[in-house]
Amino acid sequence: MKKGIIIGVVLFLIIALFFLLKSSIADDKPFNQVILSENNFILNNTNTSYYDTVLSVGLDLVGINGATIQFENLSESAKSQFDGELKAHIRYYNNIYYLFIDNTSREESIQVIAHEIIHMIQYNSGQLKYDNQTGIIEWNGEQLTIETTEYDKRPWETDAFQRDNQLSNSIRDILYN
Repeated sequence: MKKGIIIGVVLFLIIALFFLLKSSIADDKPFNQVILSENNFILNNTNTSYYDTVLSVGLDLVGINGATIQFENLSESAKSQFDGELKAHIRYYNNIYYLFIDNTSREESIQVIAHEIIHMIQYNSGQLKYDNQTGIIEWNGEQLTIETTEYDKRPWETDAFQRDNQLSNSIRDILYN
């Protein structure tokens, strides 16, 4: 009886380890080889090499050309100012997009970067404006502040969450299928 329990526990642990490894390997599945356009200038100052691949594919899909984007690591200070789990944020200053991003897997980076690309579309259209000096955000002509507007009530975030799944699925199709 004791031997059967031990065998059962060992089998359970082996199966659990198999599924754990399988999911982590699937999450780091390499991207297809793609030819990246030179439509935008992307500077990746992080240690994660695939961010610029995801961004380049996404920008091409939405038709953004001539942009300068600089990836930076998301600081602990920025994360601490956010209610919940902040994975990235983007700022537009002096004609450069600064995309601050936390460490993410390939799969997660697709969703996170797609969301930030939607914000780039909002900036490009004039729908979203951010004053770096005052912290005032203008959304469709209405002035708001980040400090007084809860994250899930920010209209630019609502818009980005409504649109990022379609873009992330399109990026995924190119990079994985």
